[in-house]
Amino acid sequence: KQLIEELTALMTTSDTRAVDLCEREAPLLRAILGEGFDLIRQAVEVFDFDRGLEILQSAYLPGDVLAPDIRT
Repeated sequence: KQLIEELTALMTTSDTRAVDLCEREAPLLRAILGEGFDLIRQAVEVFDFDRGLEILQSAYLPGDVLAPDIRT
């Protein structure tokens, strides 16, 4: 979760450190995001952070992962 939040924050502010993060954490990000990671990485490498964010939001839905258990 923390890694995804960091990547999101970097892309939101068009911070080029997003490129470094994608390179440094590629195996973990790929494990979390699946095939979507490759598309995000391609976008980030050409500094298309808006596109990267769109793909990230499609590939990773934190509400599904982080939603509290409301079963009774």
